[in-house]
Amino acid sequence: MYGVVDGILMVMFINLLGREYIVWDKSGSIRYRRPGRSTLTAKFLISDEELASIRERLNEIEKFDREYHIELVDANGDVCAEIVKELHFRRKVMADDTMKNRNQRAPQ
Repeated sequence: MYGVVDGILMVMFINLLGREYIVWDKSGSIRYRRPGRSTLTAKFLISDEELASIRERLNEIEKFDREYHIELVDANGDVCAEIVKELHFRRKVMADDTMKNRNQRAPQ
């Protein structure tokens, strides 16, 4: 069941935030609630407010991690599994500047 959702949020954020941001799928866990004996579905919703919040936070700090909760439900709406994904966010410009600064340090 976990493989169904692995990587989806990361790819969504990469596409929605744009090329100037780095998004990594840092970790994930799953808690099975009941057997999934039929087709299971999950909803992945990312609001404009969430995107604005990430951009604002990355204007203030270099990087941060955030958790997202996903439910896999059957046709009756029963939750069969709860998944927690931890994503890492960083501005690409800041990451590039950090690498440049590291490479420009004088040898010791």
